Amino acid sequence: MLLDADEPVLRTRISQSEQGPSDWRLEHLADYSVARQWLRQDADLVVETGHRTADQVAAVIAERVLKLRTRVGGPGTRVGGLGTPVGGL
Repeated sequence: MLLDADEPVLRTRISQSEQGPSDWRLEHLADYSVARQWLRQDADLVVETGHRTADQVAAVIAERVLKLRTRVGGPGTRVGGLGTPVGGL
């Protein structure tokens, strides 16, 4: 599962962090940008977080897991292979 946001959103979140801005995190944004493509390709579920609150992200994840459980066998079903990215939910 990848909780993803584009670089401008990440920069804003880092600079407005309750722990204060983190030079280390800002310095590693370029590394994340390089890895972002394969992270997105390898993830079973990609949730775009840039325009969502934490509660909205949690709701998207819960909805997707519930859909998967319903589709493959109900309670007790192992969750894996969630499928394609969910940017539009």
